[in-house]
Amino acid sequence: MKQKVIKFFQNLPDEKHEQFNQAYELYRQSPTKNLGTERSLNVQGYSERGLENLLYDLQKMHGVTDLEKVAVPVKNQKAKVESETLLPDYILAFSEEELRAWAQIECVEKGTGLAEVIEMALADEENTIAAILTEELEKIEVESQKLKVESEELIDTNTEGIQATTEPLVDNVAVNTLLQENESLVSENEELQLEKEDLEEENEALKEEVEELKSMPKIDAQSIRVEFPFLSEPNCPDEFKILVADKITAWNRYLELQEQIAAAERGEAPKGDYLAELAKEAVEAFDENQRIYEELNAYAETGKVLGKHPLFKRLQLTREVETMTSEELYLYKGSSAKYFTDNKKSLAKAEKAKNTAKILEINTRVAEREQKLALVNKRLGINKK
Repeated sequence: MKQKVIKFFQNLPDEKHEQFNQAYELYRQSPTKNLGTERSLNVQGYSERGLENLLYDLQKMHGVTDLEKVAVPVKNQKAKVESETLLPDYILAFSEEELRAWAQIECVEKGTGLAEVIEMALADEENTIAAILTEELEKIEVESQKLKVESEELIDTNTEGIQATTEPLVDNVAVNTLLQENESLVSENEELQLEKEDLEEENEALKEEVEELKSMPKIDAQSIRVEFPFLSEPNCPDEFKILVADKITAWNRYLELQEQIAAAERGEAPKGDYLAELAKEAVEAFDENQRIYEELNAYAETGKVLGKHPLFKRLQLTREVETMTSEELYLYKGSSAKYFTDNKKSLAKAEKAKNTAKILEINTRVAEREQKLALVNKRLGINKK
């Protein structure tokens, strides 16, 4: 896992949003992650500060040093390494401490003696590091060519000896290949284990949601009358009787939809658009139930109609239309065209001025006019398609 994190830091995406997405995925896979932090990152998403904190936590969690973050050439490095002894350009950008550490690694792995050369370069202010390293690498190249010539001579004179020398190398390659495959399998196993743990957590959360839904009782008219006794009083407005029926329907529908959503999450039903449609309908049912509850609760506390629910406006308009004469109905219908045209012009001016309050006001009265006009057309026997 640490190697995956190091590789990520060495090849950071150009886009910060993509940096956040990849860093979050590595954090999610980390065995020592904080579940609270994981949920918070998932909910809040990308931000400058969030990305900084996430990169810091990821580095500290896996013990990645600053040197390891830049231990290989950066992405799109223009300099090409023509042999194992060629010095990459990016080494020249290292600090003194990073350069010493890099030289030690080169000395141990390749036996080039670069550590001593770099020590001399750092101590000698008259020569640049690049010049001294170049001189040392030229010496190494000469030695490499000599070894190549000697190797070719040995091949010509003693094929069997060369075979005896190369066979152990073949074995070493096989061993290294097996070790790499084993490391890859271990890494894949760790990822599968993390995925299994995530699925188990999601399954437990779904079980809790299902149990909670089962504990929510369905409601009926009797239970609502117990909660709101004014519904049984003679002077109770008729609108509330309609609202009670709508509330029962909305709440029971909400519970049914939640059960269907839980089933889809468990894989017992298709997801995708189907699940999105269920969620949308569930939200609408819950909101409708809540709006009706606010009306009932307000009347129970104050004895006055709150009147925010669309039902009250619809019933008010219906009563107004029912009292209109035939002449008034035709006049209302005839004046509606000009009314809509004038308001369309007013809306355009409000939108140009970015007057939010005025835009809301115009849209509200236009919607009310359209609703009342539909009732007028109905009374006149006009079915507008």
